[in-house]
Amino acid sequence: MKLRTIITILSVLSAAICGYTQNYSTDVELQEISGNLVSLQSSASAEKKKDAEDLAIKSAFHTLLTSGIEGLKNGTPMLTELPNDYKFRFFSEGRYINFIEGTPQVTRKKKIANQHRYTVQVLIDLKSLKSDLETNRLPLSPSWSDRKKAAATAALNPMIVIVPMLTHRRDIVLTQCANSLKETRQNA
Repeated sequence: MKLRTIITILSVLSAAICGYTQNYSTDVELQEISGNLVSLQSSASAEKKKDAEDLAIKSAFHTLLTSGIEGLKNGTPMLTELPNDYKFRFFSEGRYINFIEGTPQVTRKKKIANQHRYTVQVLIDLKSLKSDLETNRLPLSPSWSDRKKAAATAALNPMIVIVPMLTHRRDIVLTQCANSLKETRQNA
């Protein structure tokens, strides 16, 4: 009984792991940038039509995050690395859908042998995607980071410090002032 349970659990895990690995396409092109929104055209192939469309959308995100897209921040990827746990949550649990504006449009459909090749145009909200990446403390590429380099202002702005001089003369002046004050009091 225990052996059967263990075999069942291992079968489910191996099926989940095998189903998780997907071959993302890097066939992604920048269409338009409008403020915080970016329009991407992405292509992917799969055996089922719906899988091809979903894979094309996921490929747009995967390329944006890991490979970069020519014409967007000099082709640098958003992340320096994509941890497997975040990758699983983002793609397998469908979190990427939260960053899509509107409805993705299928622009081309083509059947090659037993594969369906779909080209999809998707509008991605970069601001909310970047915010999510920062919230999850993922390492953003320097070109995608808003952090400003700290300017070395201390070396550029000289500081003037006035230090009072304590000399023997000062003591003499103070003594003379005290003596003249005594004389004025005595004369009054």
